[in-house]
Amino acid sequence: MLLTILSFIIVLGILVLVHELGHFIAARLAGVQVDEFGFGFPPRVFGHKAGKTLVSINAIPLGGFVRLKGEAGDNAHDPDSYASLRPGKRFIILVAGVVMNFLLAWLLLTVGFMVGTPQEIDSSLPQASVSDSKMLIIEVAPESVADRLGLQPGDTLVSIDGKTFSSPDDVVSYIQAHTENALNLHVARGKTEFEYSAKPEAYKDSPTPILGIATIRAGLVRYGFFTSLWMGARTTVQMSVAVAAALIQLFVLLFTGAGFSDQISGPIGVAILAGQVTRLGIQYVINFTALLSINLGILNALPIPALDGGRMLFIVIEKIKGKAVSAKIESLAHSIGFIVLIALVAFVTYRDILRFGGSLFK
Repeated sequence: MLLTILSFIIVLGILVLVHELGHFIAARLAGVQVDEFGFGFPPRVFGHKAGKTLVSINAIPLGGFVRLKGEAGDNAHDPDSYASLRPGKRFIILVAGVVMNFLLAWLLLTVGFMVGTPQEIDSSLPQASVSDSKMLIIEVAPESVADRLGLQPGDTLVSIDGKTFSSPDDVVSYIQAHTENALNLHVARGKTEFEYSAKPEAYKDSPTPILGIATIRAGLVRYGFFTSLWMGARTTVQMSVAVAAALIQLFVLLFTGAGFSDQISGPIGVAILAGQVTRLGIQYVINFTALLSINLGILNALPIPALDGGRMLFIVIEKIKGKAVSAKIESLAHSIGFIVLIALVAFVTYRDILRFGGSLFK
C-alpha cells in the first residue's frame, strides 16, 4: 500500500509540476509577474519570497500551481499583468504547460532508450547494445503440458535438459527432436527458480507433440544518444496518436450511450498501476510516466472549460470576434466545467473502488 501511494504521489507530482513550470517560464518570458509558484496544494506549510514570486510548500503533495498577476482579469492596465497581454501571448502561456508535458515524455523516453528498454531481440537492432538476454515465455497454450505444470507468460526458460538456447526456433527444434522422452525444464520466475520434468504431448491440430509454450529472445536493449533522441520523439508521437484515438473512442461511446469502458481508470486505477510498474523496475516506470505525461498534456488541451484548452478556446473566440467574451460568462463556463470534471473524477473513482477492491492495500 505504501509503495502504491508513494509511487502515485511522486509520478503525479512530477507531471503536474512540469506542466506548471511551462506556464511559469512562458509567463516570465512574456513579462508577466508570477505571484506564487506552489509545490503541492494548500494549505500552505512554508513560503519564501524570491523576488516578487512567493515560492510555497503546501500540505497536499499532488503536483503544484502558478498564480499569475491579473489572471482573474484584474490589473488589466499594469504592463506585468496577464490581463494586459495580447491574445496571442496569453495563448502561448496557456499552451506552454501542454508543450512541457510532451517535452517531458520525449525526454523520459529518450532516457529510457539510453538506459535500456526490455524488448524482443532480433536482427533489426544493429545500432543497439543488448544485455541480460534470455528466452522469455510469452504464451502458454490452455490445457497443454506447460499449462498443467503452472508455467506462466513472463517466465524465463533457463534451459531444457541443461541446454540453453539462442532463438525460439532452437527451442521448437529441440522439443520436436525429443518427443519420446521427458524433458527437464529449468524455469525462472523473478528471483525464484523451478525444475520440472514433462513429456511433450499431442495438442489439438499440432502435427507433433508439444509442451505448449511460445518464446521470444528478449533482453535489455540500449541505444546511443542520437538514436535514442529520434526513437524517443517517434515513440512520443505514436503514444500521442494512440491516446488521442482512445479519447475519441471514449467520447463516441459516451455520446452514443454505450457508457464507460472497463479500461478507463481514475486516480485509484492509476495509483495501483504506478505501484505495479515500480515493482517491475526503472525502465517500466520511465515508460509509464511518459505515457501519463502525454495523457495529461492531451487532456489539458481539450477545449473544455476549466482546462487549459477551454481557456485557449475563449482566446480563439476573442481573436475571431475582435473582443473578449464577457468575464462573467467565461467565469460561469469555467465554474460549470470544473463541477462537471469533479463529478466525472468522482464517478470514475467510485468505479475504480468497485473494480479494484482491496488491490490498493496490497
